[in-house]
Amino acid sequence: MTIYEHTYEARGWGRFPTDMLRYDESHPADTAGAAVIENAQPDTPICSVILRRTDGREDWMPTIERWRSFGWCVVGVVVTISSDGALTQRVAGHASNSADFARVAGIQ
Repeated sequence: MTIYEHTYEARGWGRFPTDMLRYDESHPADTAGAAVIENAQPDTPICSVILRRTDGREDWMPTIERWRSFGWCVVGVVVTISSDGALTQRVAGHASNSADFARVAGIQ
């Protein structure tokens, strides 16, 4: 079975739109991201959170327009594909800097 792990960065200001975790079926990639989500207040300056979603859908992408409706944006998406013990990665983002995101996130 092939598993696809989508890692992406959400960037915005103010309270984190926690309903987006449910809507995009994602979770923080690490404890730092969880802390940002928990501690963000209405006056929080611009911050970012690395999020993940793991499932069997290769074509999944975060709901970009819905993120925008909350004042947040998706910066980049990297897909890690696990099949028969082999791992491959590809940049699949809508943002022009998805490759930069992959490098900074250490997943390229």
